[in-house]
Amino acid sequence: MKKISILFFAFLLILTSSGLTTCFAEPVTIYFYNPESSIDNFAMLKTNFDDYLLKQGSYQFQPFNNMEKFEEKLDKKNSIYLLSSWHFNTLQKKYPLKIALLGTYKDTIKQKKVLCAKKEIVDLTMLKTIKVIAGAGSEAYSRSILQQILGTRYKEIDEIRILKVPKDIDALMAVGFGMAEAAISAEGTLKYLEDINPNQYKQLNYLGYSEANYLLVAATMDKPDKLESKLLDILYNMPADEKSQRDLLLLGLDGWKWK
Repeated sequence: MKKISILFFAFLLILTSSGLTTCFAEPVTIYFYNPESSIDNFAMLKTNFDDYLLKQGSYQFQPFNNMEKFEEKLDKKNSIYLLSSWHFNTLQKKYPLKIALLGTYKDTIKQKKVLCAKKEIVDLTMLKTIKVIAGAGSEAYSRSILQQILGTRYKEIDEIRILKVPKDIDALMAVGFGMAEAAISAEGTLKYLEDINPNQYKQLNYLGYSEANYLLVAATMDKPDKLESKLLDILYNMPADEKSQRDLLLLGLDGWKWK
């Protein structure tokens, strides 16, 4: 028995020295949560990203639709966090997060949100006539954007109902179908509506703009370590793969830019 124990111990030493124990290590993980959009198919999102990442090594993608669950993963080693710049700014008060990559779409890294309303609401003096505002993402995020846009006038609608929808285009359509009097949308989505449905676009009035914010950021805790840096490179190179570039569009991006 003593001889067997010695042999087993020697075998473990060989495994450790050869690096084979890394096969039992927890994979380096990309955690994703974005309160600015409601993705309805997380299973497909995870499967598509995992397919790309596993070809590169021991990596995985973990999306969340719950902010608290996502934040439980903060401060973990060997992790990258994909999140909105709005969420990043709120977390910086508690965690030493550093932006490594900026998401891009059509060569832009920032966007403004627009508050637009049905044709009858011509300007902000008619705010009190608005009962429902449609927006993609969490209610906390939508209200934060409204406060940016309206400033002190936000108190006029602080009890407004937020209609949560999957995407910006759905928020605009909600106004067209009479489900809401106003909507919060990215500038790019309004341009898209103008292209596909110019008549409905003409029925909207612009009431105000938010600050310009980053589309999506990839962040790490403090300076990325060796494993995290390698995964950041893999993420950066996603657009080079045709299928993976399509998968990246699920996040509303077509590429990355180093910060």
